[in-house]
Amino acid sequence: MILEDFLTSYPRFRENKELAQTKLAFAEICCPSAKWGQYKDQAIELMTAHLITLDIEQEMSDASKGMAIAEGKPVSAAVVTGTKRAINDSLTATTSYGQQFLLLKQQITPIKTGISL
Repeated sequence: MILEDFLTSYPRFRENKELAQTKLAFAEICCPSAKWGQYKDQAIELMTAHLITLDIEQEMSDASKGMAIAEGKPVSAAVVTGTKRAINDSLTATTSYGQQFLLLKQQITPIKTGISL
């Protein structure tokens, strides 16, 4: 998928082109044609939007943590260090794009490859 095609569908991410390109490349790996068939482009776009949204939310969270520390407010160690998140359905469901991705995943019948979605 070409970055400009993604940005045409999701113009709100135009200001994050470098991030969009990185996430688009990752989403292409996560959404192979063998699994998604004719819905591959939709799956890639939704996964890319989901991943960008997660990064933006993380940046906003990190900024608010930094502000709390700068203002001398107590912040727990868990908040400062953060947590690693696995890519799974429960994480995917945390954004509207991820929810749409999961809905698409539930609705399609993947091309039979012996590999489950």
